[in-house]
Amino acid sequence: WLVPKEELVELISLESGGVFDLMKISQDAQRIGDIFRDMGYANAGVSFRDSTDDTTRVIDLTYTIQPGVPVRVRRVEVRGNRVTRDKVVRRELKLDEGDLFSATAIRLSQQRLYSLGFFEKVQVVPKRTEHEGLIDIDIEVKERSTGQFQVGAGFSSAESFMLTANIAKENFLGRGQRIALNAMLGGIRQVFSLSFHE
Repeated sequence: WLVPKEELVELISLESGGVFDLMKISQDAQRIGDIFRDMGYANAGVSFRDSTDDTTRVIDLTYTIQPGVPVRVRRVEVRGNRVTRDKVVRRELKLDEGDLFSATAIRLSQQRLYSLGFFEKVQVVPKRTEHEGLIDIDIEVKERSTGQFQVGAGFSSAESFMLTANIAKENFLGRGQRIALNAMLGGIRQVFSLSFHE
């Protein structure tokens, strides 16, 4: 057993004596498979079969695990980033070239890339190679507009009139940095601020 049998049994939500639920069975198989996929067995498959006793209307379930061989990441390719530099994408990844494959790391990497706010679409797709023990990871991104421009005007008893302007750019020059310029012009004060966030 690559994983102790007791640990796998704990992942099964369908209880003995319970009502048959195909959705739960499929989710249990997915959870069991993810344990092996997080250990590097990218092609791990979990199937189940049932034997039914028509007299008692009881079903016995058997899960079969086929882990395959451990798989390492051969190459990580980033596509669709016209502005964002590769290193900005790669530093968010929880999986690097040479690492053992991990399904959880794939999901976390996708979440981290979405959290940047630079992309409206992110797909992290494992692709098989001609070598059984190697896999490529393709990262497809679609960038979104990251610039902001706002102007405003108003009146107050102290300043009489006020003009405000705000210009901001997320992902400045594709480096993942933020730069912003704010200005407020009034009858008495002029306030300017420039901010830069790495």
